[in-house]
Amino acid sequence: MAGIVKISGNDITNLNSLNEVTSMGVYLAIIQNPLLNSLSGLVSLFSVDGAVSIGYNPSLTNLEGLENLTSVGGYLSIYNNNTLTKLMGLENLTTIGDMLEIIDNENLVDLTALNNLTNIGNFLWIRHNTSLTSLSGLDHIAPGSITYLVLAFNFSLTTCEVESICIYLAAPNGTIEIHDNAPGCNSQAEVEQACLEIGIEEPAVGNQQFPVMVYPNPFDGSITFEYFLDEDALVNFSILDHLGRQVALLVNEKQHKGRQVVAWNAKNLPPGVYYCRLKTGNQIISKKIIKMK
Repeated sequence: MAGIVKISGNDITNLNSLNEVTSMGVYLAIIQNPLLNSLSGLVSLFSVDGAVSIGYNPSLTNLEGLENLTSVGGYLSIYNNNTLTKLMGLENLTTIGDMLEIIDNENLVDLTALNNLTNIGNFLWIRHNTSLTSLSGLDHIAPGSITYLVLAFNFSLTTCEVESICIYLAAPNGTIEIHDNAPGCNSQAEVEQACLEIGIEEPAVGNQQFPVMVYPNPFDGSITFEYFLDEDALVNFSILDHLGRQVALLVNEKQHKGRQVVAWNAKNLPPGVYYCRLKTGNQIISKKIIKMK
């Protein structure tokens, strides 16, 4: 379906008349429908080439019906839906071409349905959601896809230190506005401090936990690495930048079996994302580390 699809000012309760639509061009607007309580008619929709606006629908409590939507080419704006509590229905959304805007949804408490979102194109604006306490669900957005970050007037928001936000703050490539949230997320400095106090969890390798312990991570100036060798081995332990270039060689020698501890002072390196790389024999393992200041 091409062109603009605007569903506005109707007394409908669902969108079942659209149940065969698989894609839309340009713009989808679902606004000011006082009785709309379900998006179930959009169950076949998998992409919108343009923007999506969902606003001023006072009976809408979730976004179920959009389960097959994977991409929005323009912006996604979710605003002034005063009974919306969760974003259920967006679990398969992975890409937004321009902006993610979530504003003035006074009872919204949960963003976890966005857990598979990896790219937003430009702006990330979370504003005036007075019941929202955490940004969990935004963890996997590529920090490089954010150029304008706004976290403001979310008066209950205390947890902003999700991975995507921490990495973006470590090496921002755009504007940052963080203010008028709850303590812990009330300023850029508060969020950066919270990022320093948590660890960025890495996935397990095979059936084993990652064999390199890193603390703290994210870090400020100094960081410590700890690993265990099952036998004597020639060890190469280096630090790479985000382009894969070596910025430090910490170990390049034969080490004896047992626990190894390596400390590194990175105060002269700029903030950003780095990787430690451990090579022993034919095994190479890397782990992401984040320098905040």
